[in-house]
Amino acid sequence: MAEDLLLNSIRLLERLVLIDSGTENIAGVNAVQNVLSEEMTNLGFEVRIIPNPLGVNISGDLLVAELVGECDDWVTLVSHADTVFELDSGFSGFKVDQAGDYAIGPGVIDNKGGIVVALMALSLFLAKNPKRSYRMVVSPNEETGSTGFHEEFQSIGLSSKAILGFEPAFEDGAFVNRRQGNRWYDLQIVGREAHSGREHAYGVNAAHELACKISELMALTNYDNGTTVSVGRIEGGQDKFNIVCGEARAKIDLRYEDAKVGELVHQQVERILSTAFTESQADGMSPQCSFKVVDDCPPFKNNLKSDQVSAELQGFINAEEGGLCPPPKRGAAADTSYMAHSEAVVLDGLGVRGSGMHQNCERVHLSSLESRARACAKLLAHLDQLDF
Repeated sequence: MAEDLLLNSIRLLERLVLIDSGTENIAGVNAVQNVLSEEMTNLGFEVRIIPNPLGVNISGDLLVAELVGECDDWVTLVSHADTVFELDSGFSGFKVDQAGDYAIGPGVIDNKGGIVVALMALSLFLAKNPKRSYRMVVSPNEETGSTGFHEEFQSIGLSSKAILGFEPAFEDGAFVNRRQGNRWYDLQIVGREAHSGREHAYGVNAAHELACKISELMALTNYDNGTTVSVGRIEGGQDKFNIVCGEARAKIDLRYEDAKVGELVHQQVERILSTAFTESQADGMSPQCSFKVVDDCPPFKNNLKSDQVSAELQGFINAEEGGLCPPPKRGAAADTSYMAHSEAVVLDGLGVRGSGMHQNCERVHLSSLESRARACAKLLAHLDQLDF
């Protein structure tokens, strides 16, 4: 049985990974959802496929599969079908090393390995005739913030007694009991072009203004309270040496652990973005800055219920892997953050062990497909008997 479970897990993982499903590849994402719909139906779940309410060109479809039990206490498992690797990334295929210890490919840990762990855990657990109701949620666009589905996620979360995310575990085996929030700012600065020699003083350099703002924004990073600011992309100008840059754009990433701290930092970000640091030396014209928040994912903190269940899960993992599972850690933003609330058990990082997340060397410890599935099946059995 153990060999069958691992082999079946590897076969399913390979099948999923060989489907290119970068977030923008809507057909590929939906192809993954079709495979999962078949798998969930075979487990007895009723499957709903939900198009993005913002439009079919925004993302693939959301999958929600439900199995109603003896009571209306929902345990929700969360994963996603998309990867960060688009068709032009050059990273594709599923390759197993010679020793059979690792597999390399796009999404092997993030999040197709997690999907396999969730499915295999459910398969093992459902044989025990559970009493609660179980739900599997698979986002089509988690890597870009699951835009369009936040209200659905909040509703699902509020109906859930436990919310279990199957994002990758850390390479050392630790899972996640709290997550940062994040805000993504899409920033545009409009200045005024000018000949960089003859009319330099007349120009309003948008790139210079952007550089000043970035310097101020980066100073908001505070590792002591878990706040970071990062620049993901900058661009602008006309690809010329001799024209003062008239327009510049940037993508800014803010992370924070505490909602109140996040709001205070957001106010500081707004102050910086609304302040002009440069001007034309000829007539005093200042650059204009506009921005929009394209993602606003809240943090979630560990609570007593989650801590108690975390201790149980560590024990289950230790029993399956024959080692010491490290204490849970803080993770970055993910879909569980939209669902989390203070009355629920919320854990994440219940997926596979691996490394190279979001890199073209992403790899999975193949043995963790089985060990994490068995540990999570024990976790589901524990939650099924828990007095919430």
